[in-house]
Amino acid sequence: MKNRKVGMGLGFAPILLWLGAGCQSVTSDQEERVGSSQEKIVGGSVAPAGSYPWMARLSSRVVPSDGSPSYFAFACGGSLIAADWVLTAAHCVAVIENKVLKKTANADMQVVIGERNLNNPDGTEQVRSVDNIIVNPGYVYVEEEGYGQVKEFNDIALVHLTSPVTLNDSARIIKLASENDDPGKETWLSGWGADVYGQGKISSPPVPQLKQMSATIVDPTNASDPDGGCSNRLLLERAAGIGAQRAIDKKTEICNLNFMSGVDSYQSACYWDSGSPWVVYNSGCPEQVMVHTFGDYNCVSYNAGTRVSAYLPWIREQGVPYVGDRVYEAETMFHATGNAYADGWNVYDNNYISFHHVFGGGQQQLTVRAAGQNGNGWPRMRVSVGGTTVYETDVTSASWANYTFTFNAPVGDREVQIRFLNDYIQGSVDRNLLIDKAKVKDARTSCGTTTAALTPTLRITNDWGAGYCAEIDIKNNAAQPTTSWTVVYDTKTSTVYDSWNPTVAKTPNQHTAVPVESWLKVIQPNTTKTLGFCANRAPGNTTSLPEVVSATAMY
Repeated sequence: MKNRKVGMGLGFAPILLWLGAGCQSVTSDQEERVGSSQEKIVGGSVAPAGSYPWMARLSSRVVPSDGSPSYFAFACGGSLIAADWVLTAAHCVAVIENKVLKKTANADMQVVIGERNLNNPDGTEQVRSVDNIIVNPGYVYVEEEGYGQVKEFNDIALVHLTSPVTLNDSARIIKLASENDDPGKETWLSGWGADVYGQGKISSPPVPQLKQMSATIVDPTNASDPDGGCSNRLLLERAAGIGAQRAIDKKTEICNLNFMSGVDSYQSACYWDSGSPWVVYNSGCPEQVMVHTFGDYNCVSYNAGTRVSAYLPWIREQGVPYVGDRVYEAETMFHATGNAYADGWNVYDNNYISFHHVFGGGQQQLTVRAAGQNGNGWPRMRVSVGGTTVYETDVTSASWANYTFTFNAPVGDREVQIRFLNDYIQGSVDRNLLIDKAKVKDARTSCGTTTAALTPTLRITNDWGAGYCAEIDIKNNAAQPTTSWTVVYDTKTSTVYDSWNPTVAKTPNQHTAVPVESWLKVIQPNTTKTLGFCANRAPGNTTSLPEVVSATAMY
């Protein structure tokens, strides 16, 4: 077997851009409200009602010394990642004493979903007790000579509720990001953290009303800051004896920064924000990228937290049915032949790489990130699931490109193979297929919404060769009415007809349809509503027909 070299250079960052992901975007006025920062305090601005429905309040039991009844007091934030699972920081639910981990007793912890004001309930709150706390096994303090214990590593934990919460507009699951956590991304924090800055803030209480703030993800060693980045800032604080700080671990942690021009512009997470979620908005869809854990001691700029994407395999191993896409790196797949290349894999000898994925059935979207070397022609790639070919194409780009397709997925654990079909090597002419990664889109939901059995049925109502009109019947099979819904359909090479719906993008490929009037959002049980569209086919194409990619409902 020949150890083949690839004579091509990929001079770019391996950033994934996933096209056609259906989601229920926030409306423009929601974006305006969620994105405002009018009240500039350390903890951020007041969060609009209903803007962070995945927010969880963690409280711990307090036993008064005077013998009066015990009660639960606010301890940390968290996020609802499944109807009965909350994600938080490990130090919110455990301590390390003499190198021994001691978790909070289940009975001494309480979780509230749907809360906005700690002091004034408004009826949207759902209170749950806890039956299991799982701390990441790598959670440790590290002893450093001359400094003693420094900040924890692997600061992440899961809390299992004794019963699921009822999902509604005030209690919604947040999607966990498998990517979108690169420098330059704007992130949003929600929490009840203290609202004062400076070293005296350590005794400040949490604020009663849920707040929000934004900050930009930065390279921890190369930020636009006089101190040379957040890692350097934290190390300077440690050297000055201000807190048990340490540098950021770029693989498992994120640092973000609110760039400020003076005291009046300070925005930062602070005490009591631990465990709270940082999210990004990907095409309007919220995704959690980070669990807040610590930051600069004075609460003025830098925020640090656990990178969610680094812990998705661990979260999955605990049995959490979280909402999130699955990304399979080529270098960790099964390799029939080939060799590592550029953080990916070079497939050769007309062979394949593969991984296993548990499919739920129905329409499924998969993206393969690939590149090719033209050696007397471009490489041809075939993708099969459970032995059945679902996609085949020529890889005609020498740079990484995304190849996205949909198919009817089988139910259960199936092998996904990515095969090279037309290998060629003759002297210095060498054809190669390079694979970076594959992403299976979470088929249950988008934007962290809840889902149930929506049945979409597409009908062609008029076909005149150069174009067609179609209708999609959406039937609600659930026992309760929807509060909203989203349908994603693919017109492939056909372009939506201008005069049919002026608000729909006049482009081919995938389109997202959402109800524009409030009464359209509600589909009663066992009831059907219909949406329609017309499209012009590409010149010379008289047969291509649309497909429904996904149908998602909120309840």
